[in-house]
Parts: sequence; C-alpha cells; structure tokens
Amino acid sequence: MYIDKSRINIELIVNELYDFSKIGALSIPNILLEKASEDLVNGAKSAKKFFWRPPKKEGPVIQEMESLYIEELNEECLDKKFKNSINKFRKEYIEIYKEIAEKAGFQENFFNSIGIHYYQDTSIGITPHRDYAKDKDLISIFVLQGQARFCVCKDRNGSNYIELDSSPRSLILLRAARKNSEQKYRPFHYLESIKQERFSLIVRRRQEKNFNERYKKPDLFNIT
Repeated sequence: MYIDKSRINIELIVNELYDFSKIGALSIPNILLEKASEDLVNGAKSAKKFFWRPPKKEGPVIQEMESLYIEELNEECLDKKFKNSINKFRKEYIEIYKEIAEKAGFQENFFNSIGIHYYQDTSIGITPHRDYAKDKDLISIFVLQGQARFCVCKDRNGSNYIELDSSPRSLILLRAARKNSEQKYRPFHYLESIKQERFSLIVRRRQEKNFNERYKKPDLFNIT
C-alpha cells in the first residue's frame, strides 16, 4: 500500500476546495507511506537524465526547478522498478480521485498527467503564480522529499499568504477550474526557502489535444 486512504475525507476536500469563499487549497499530512516516498524518489533519481529545466522566467513568474512528465516519455526509457512504483501509486490514487470527482462534479473522473518536480537546495523555488488554465478540476501535489515553504496567497505580490504543511509524505490539493467561469478562482501559490533538495509528484488532468487516450486506463504502463 502506498496511500493511507483513512486520512482522506472526501466531503471536507470538496467543501474546502469548491466553496469559492475559501482559499481553494488544503494540505493533508502523512498521506504517503514511507516506503512509497522512498520508492518514488529512488525512481525519480533513476530517471534524472530525462529531467528538463524550464525557463527561469516565464512571464511574470521566476522559477528554478527541473521537471519530468511520465506521459511525455517513451515508457521503455524508465527503470522497471520506477514504472512499477508509478503504477502502484496510480492504481491507488485513481480510486480516491474518482470519489472526489463524483462528489465535486468533475466533467471527467480520470487524470492524465503525472509529473515529478525537483528543486535543488539552492533553488529560489517559484514565485506567486496560478497553475495553467488547461489544468482542470484538481491539482494534487504529493511531497516526496525535502523541506520548503509552500504558501497560498491572494495575488502575484504574495499578499495575505497562508502557509500550508508541505512536509515529506504530505498531500497538497489545489482548486482548478471545472468550467471556464471558475478560472478566476484558481489560487495563487508559491514555493520558497528550499532547505533540502525537494521532490514532489504532481497529478493533473490536462486538457490538451495531443494526450493519448491510453492515459484514461487504470494501468499507466503495460508491465508484465
């Protein structure tokens, strides 16, 4: 088992994220089991040569990180242990995600993107921003390793910030738009004060035309 499902309160999640009088973010500590974090971090390190560094400046946002997105790689590139770890994680989380989707009225009950973000201990992190409008319904951030401050705020200036628990093995959930009229309710957030190299696993449903339909299936990879 990778995820401690007993710590998930679906009704609380939906009430906190989709009541627009609230900040649209919450953190749940100790969701991942220790072995899950270790397996996923080791897998990410085994695929380090496939990470890429996005531009340091993207519009008004400054960031220092490296990324890897599973769906953008040929599965044969990845270590078998890492593929197994991703499959175990996905199989468990898709059931939780479906429950949230049903309760919150998502248009789709699946996710199609699993990414790993890596921040060196010298990184500035990422300045206040909203996630892309193409990311629908829900953003799920599983902290695998590292120490940093994760804050949700009112605007790009970081006003009225609230710090969320971003300790290893925690899950940070962020509101995304279920329909276009909800885009303005996406929360601003930022990451700073990286004190130890940080790995996080990001789950999204991205509305893009080039995603292969196979990512709707329960098994991300066909492993025997």
